[in-house]
Amino acid sequence: MTALHALDKSILERREAFGALPQPTWVEGLEEELEHISDY
Repeated sequence: MTALHALDKSILERREAFGALPQPTWVEGLEEELEHISDY
């Protein structure tokens, strides 16, 4: 849990840098799939 907390803190501290990164290819279509799943 400590490692996860450290990662979370690091991301929050560098939010702008993480937001500037391009989306990874595995997220393509993820939003639509999550919407489809939530319709059930």
